[in-house]
Amino acid sequence: MRHDKNVHLDPQRITMSLIDEQDLTMHERDHLEHCPECCEARRLLAGRLDSISEQALRFTPVSRMKVRLPALEPVKPSTWLIRWPTGAVAVLASLALVLALVLPQFFTRTIPHGTRADLAREMAQDERFTADVRQLEENPFASAYVEILPSSDSTMDDDAFDYMDPMETMPDVMDI
Repeated sequence: MRHDKNVHLDPQRITMSLIDEQDLTMHERDHLEHCPECCEARRLLAGRLDSISEQALRFTPVSRMKVRLPALEPVKPSTWLIRWPTGAVAVLASLALVLALVLPQFFTRTIPHGTRADLAREMAQDERFTADVRQLEENPFASAYVEILPSSDSTMDDDAFDYMDPMETMPDVMDI
């Protein structure tokens, strides 16, 4: 474009002034303000665009769906935490925490502090019983009979055993 006052803005530059006046040079903006022909061309173009907009609104059906345009700002890294997966992550984390606290109780049994003494007492009784069983394995006779038993080097007859175990020599009650 030339800088003559007789030269007017072309239609493309007038359209550009309707979109964003900052796209025009300072000289073009000044010309648009002072030139009645360019100002009238701009006003007519704006009027046509307004009538097209009105007709478009009149004949466009109403949409039941809302249109969401992308944000003008870039998405901040921290905003992904606010979206819907955050709820699912929070629920899963809570569930994992509860399971971590509850499941070990099903697989391990803890002994209450008050019963440890009882457990120690039972273990001592078990050890005495085991010692008695071992002693009976070594010598099946009661301690009262040990003194009257013959020594291991002497021979013992069957009468001595009948004396020590009277149940074998007693007649059966049914036989009488």
